[in-house]
Amino acid sequence: MTMSRLGLTPVLVVASLLGARTQAAAQELSVALSLDSTSYYGDAYSLTDGDRGGEVAIGYETSRGLRMSGGLFVGSFDEPISDPSFTAIGLFFEPAWVFRHRARVRPILGARVAWEHQRVGDQSNGLWAYGWGAGGVGGVLVRLGEPVSVGVETVLMGLNMDRQDGTSRNGLRFQVGGTFLLTWSLR
Repeated sequence: MTMSRLGLTPVLVVASLLGARTQAAAQELSVALSLDSTSYYGDAYSLTDGDRGGEVAIGYETSRGLRMSGGLFVGSFDEPISDPSFTAIGLFFEPAWVFRHRARVRPILGARVAWEHQRVGDQSNGLWAYGWGAGGVGGVLVRLGEPVSVGVETVLMGLNMDRQDGTSRNGLRFQVGGTFLLTWSLR
């Protein structure tokens, strides 16, 4: 009787440990809204004054902390060649790693690729530019309650863009701002 209990005890301990180890935290869907301050750098942007921008993104986070999201960036910036502000638009995909993804304070580090567009006035004015951007994303989210998180996010994008007349609009865009995130568990 004692021998069978002793023989069974290690099996139960191992089974409980394996069961606890394979129990993954829930996957999540999320919607994020961000308001950013923007700055532009590089020869093509030497006279550019960054302004503000905003983002909306929809994401999916795995139970291991990999977050994949896609969204829309819309911002504005000023240049002396145009009285109205330019509009910057970017459609982006952002894979990121959420460290300590079930903790209250969660650092995030990832990459971003985007289709980029800049415009002011009519397209016939020749001040529209198209291209792509790639860069890095970092930030910290703080979970306030089950569905709500707030945080700070920084994005540094390298821009590779051209106007129809062949003028290059290559440079860097730096964004920093606040993020509001709603999540839904997918157990």
